[in-house]
Amino acid sequence: LQRFVSSYNNNIDETMRKRQVRGYWLKVMKPTE
Repeated sequence: LQRFVSSYNNNIDETMRKRQVRGYWLKVMKPTE
């Protein structure tokens, strides 16, 4: 169970990181208003 929980947490971290990177790129690519 512990392994499953840690793997689940790692997946959440990965998703958050990708979301942050996507948001960062959207900010960079968008012309500043």
